[in-house]
Amino acid sequence: MRRTILIAAALGLTMVAGACADSATKDDGPCPGGVPVSYDGVDYCVIAAPIIETGFSCPPTFPHSAAGPGFVICGPQDGLSDVDANVVGAIGGSGCYAPLLDVVVVVDNSSSMCGEQTTLAGKLERLALQLQALHGDVHFAVTTPDMQCEVDGTSIFSAGGVFNTTPATAYPPPCQLRYVSSCFSDAECMAAFGDDGGEWTCRHANTEACGTNPNGSVNSECIRQCTEDAECVTATGDPRAVCQKPSPNASDWGCVVPPPEASCPPEVASGQRAWLATNELDAAACLTTVGVNQEKCFKYEQGLGAAWAALDPVGPNAIQSQDFLRTDANLLLVFVSDEDDCTVADGQTVSENDYDTCALLGDTTAGGPLVAVDELVARFRGLKPDRAIIVGAISGDSLAATPSEVDAARAAYVASKTDPKVCFHQTSICDSELGRADYGARYFAFAAAFGDDGVVANLCAPDPFEAFLADLVTRVTQIPPTICHPK
Repeated sequence: MRRTILIAAALGLTMVAGACADSATKDDGPCPGGVPVSYDGVDYCVIAAPIIETGFSCPPTFPHSAAGPGFVICGPQDGLSDVDANVVGAIGGSGCYAPLLDVVVVVDNSSSMCGEQTTLAGKLERLALQLQALHGDVHFAVTTPDMQCEVDGTSIFSAGGVFNTTPATAYPPPCQLRYVSSCFSDAECMAAFGDDGGEWTCRHANTEACGTNPNGSVNSECIRQCTEDAECVTATGDPRAVCQKPSPNASDWGCVVPPPEASCPPEVASGQRAWLATNELDAAACLTTVGVNQEKCFKYEQGLGAAWAALDPVGPNAIQSQDFLRTDANLLLVFVSDEDDCTVADGQTVSENDYDTCALLGDTTAGGPLVAVDELVARFRGLKPDRAIIVGAISGDSLAATPSEVDAARAAYVASKTDPKVCFHQTSICDSELGRADYGARYFAFAAAFGDDGVVANLCAPDPFEAFLADLVTRVTQIPPTICHPK
């Protein structure tokens, strides 16, 4: 009895409801029409219906059989019994069997990510549900890139690789409706955006000389003022929008679309578990709505380091890692940020004055303070030496049309970002309706190290999440094996 159970366990297989007979792996060798399985040095052949319903007999290499509900296990030696097969049926029965999947999403929670987060929450929930349809046993967790903040359970719920379990309920004033625009007076904003009848104000650099960076990006933006919620509903096109009034000063009033309403399942909300299980993935927004914060510790972002801190089996969150991470599961890592990674090496520090340029300080192999991307890749590969690792990274990049133009834009970005004039350190490489973004070079390099299992996208592209998440799903569907037993 134990032998047949272990055959299934050796594959790390779990049941996924639904008919998918076309997904069954075929083999023209000694296991024709079936799926070869090896356990404890012995090869077996698992063959699913409808083959077994048409006068089936095991192939000569595997003459002994055990019938189960919708499948047959064929083996080279006697000892497979109907009792064994019935046990296999009890732990799975019919349906599709796919590899286990552990998912960790790192969502930027700096104050420049309001628009992206509101858009992202719904998209990631849909991703989670697609993964649910593909995999019968998914662990889904979210953390943030801030590694220097202290989790206080009041305003900071996820930092240092701790998984988020508390959805944000409000956004601060930096999330008020605004557009990146070259301006140095309110009149310029009114001319550009005032056709809705509302008032617009210009938030600009201290001097006009700092208004435009050497690479052409600007350090100013136009903000929609308001007095009533109805104005904001019209301005944003979202019925949930409100006129936020953080102070008695009307110049501080602006339109905000609050985070989506989200609640976590009881075990997560109570702190018994810090991730969603398979049957809870429709609540993914409860984890992905991480909110934003204006504290200085949030401005130094270490997304790759946060993912490692979340999963390091001997690190600061070792208990979390041991509870969440499964040795027989594949791993999906997703990074969403409008700034690059600045994961600092042990014993190294970065000054607050360098937070805006930290990703360009170099790694330890070049005398800088950051962990080399190759070293981070090796750490994660060490977690899953025998399993697939899929990496998705969405961050800023040039929107230029040709490779040569993209290279030129990246070089101009670096030159501008590292200019001795401090006000130019706000340089961005692209902007969109969601906001401006830095060049996510280290995130892209990390994803590229995983070859075909690395998926990247430009955060400034139109509707950036749609194709990005679809590509991730495609990569997940290509993880072998998938064995199907029709109901």
